[in-house]
Amino acid sequence: MKRYITLAISFFIFLIVLGAIDYFVSDDSFLQDYVRGTFTETLGIIVTLIFVQLIFSRHEDGENKRHEAQAITRAAKVLNIYIADYKKYAYQVVTPLDKREGQIKEEIPEDFLFSDMQDLFVRSLYIFDDEKPVVLKCLEAQEKIRKTIENSLFNIDFKNFPEISNLLVQYIDFVGGFNIYDAIFQDSKTSMGDQTTKEFIAQRLIKVHQGEVMYLQSNIINTYIALYHLLNYHRKFFNDYEDEMKYLQDFV
Repeated sequence: MKRYITLAISFFIFLIVLGAIDYFVSDDSFLQDYVRGTFTETLGIIVTLIFVQLIFSRHEDGENKRHEAQAITRAAKVLNIYIADYKKYAYQVVTPLDKREGQIKEEIPEDFLFSDMQDLFVRSLYIFDDEKPVVLKCLEAQEKIRKTIENSLFNIDFKNFPEISNLLVQYIDFVGGFNIYDAIFQDSKTSMGDQTTKEFIAQRLIKVHQGEVMYLQSNIINTYIALYHLLNYHRKFFNDYEDEMKYLQDFV
């Protein structure tokens, strides 16, 4: 590209010189005819160079966009694994056992209630999962999503797909403000008198909750209010991300 620009500039300077010569020589001289012929030929060369450069530049831009789309798609294959994990765990977090109808879906229900999170400390019902509460499995999947997105942002330019980049950056920023894993882990292990902390939270705070979901000053429930907002955010993020990836397929 730089080579074509240099040549075009050189020819343009040459045209200026020819124009100056044409101005000073007599109108009926052989030199003037030669200068004007050379001027016309040089102008044709410049136009051709510009046209070739335009075609080359468009091809190069198209190839760069295609390679970038392929890199994003490869990263998405890994990310989609963790998104699927998150969805299946999130479904269990926000769907009480008596409402699951004997099945586990890989989607986050719309408009779930805060009280629907009452069985969040029950272990995952997937056969090969460990004994951890499903809420911790969900947050572990979230961390894998975060790390995968972070690596993608470091390793892929996203120059041609700024909308995807902005969406991923917003995810990192939002999720980074909710460091609740350790608090929930501790709640799953400790006791409050003759009752476990997780039983108290699930039955006395979450299950009976009614009305607006809002933070309370210095209250143990705030960790789970944050979880509620995180789950809702993920549902919207996944929808937006899937829409962007559909658009991306036109360039792969």
